[in-house]
Amino acid sequence: MEVGPSSHERKERDTGAPIKLDAEAQAHIEKHRKLQEDLTDEMVDLARQLKESSLLMNQSVQDTEKLLCTYL
Repeated sequence: MEVGPSSHERKERDTGAPIKLDAEAQAHIEKHRKLQEDLTDEMVDLARQLKESSLLMNQSVQDTEKLLCTYL
């Protein structure tokens, strides 16, 4: 029964010299990096919109409570 390298041996090998990527692999990684950045930007925008909507809803609820208290 053959046993592969231990996790320690794999870690030493993995942290050795940097991996050299061909142009296609680098382009693929760059494409995914750009997608991640775009998604992050979109999430930030959605969070901003959600906060704004939440604040408007909160203000509306407070205004409604004031009106109800006035008429009771």
